[in-house]
Amino acid sequence: MLAKMVAMLDSPRDGEAESALHQIRVALRREGKKFYEALEAREYKTAVWENFGHPDCLKDFFERDAGNVAQLRAELEREQELRAEAERLGAEIACKFTAANDALRAELAELHEEGGRRGSENELQEEMGNTWSYWRAIIALTALVLVIMAVFH
Repeated sequence: MLAKMVAMLDSPRDGEAESALHQIRVALRREGKKFYEALEAREYKTAVWENFGHPDCLKDFFERDAGNVAQLRAELEREQELRAEAERLGAEIACKFTAANDALRAELAELHEEGGRRGSENELQEEMGNTWSYWRAIIALTALVLVIMAVFH
């Protein structure tokens, strides 16, 4: 948009040029930019380059930038390769984690099952121990009652 407004400054009609200058000033004030900042911005230069037939004043900028573009593309390709490798490694780690998690769950289930059997055995032994204690107490009380009866009769 700024490139088109700047192009209007070259208009042979004075009113168009003045209007374009006013629009530029209003737009820049709204964005909080200075005029020279806007003209140095890459977006402005790209718009001029594309809209006004590759002017000679910008050839050096874009030719020099073409080398940067090649370098940036190489970096982008390398980053994409690294990202793909990271995704592959992430998937591999997730697969290994899932397998390890499944193995741990199976082992835990086996331990719970074994612990359940042990728990049953422990409960049975505890119950039997309680039963024996109960009968021992009854036998002891019976013996005491018999002794008391024998003594007092």
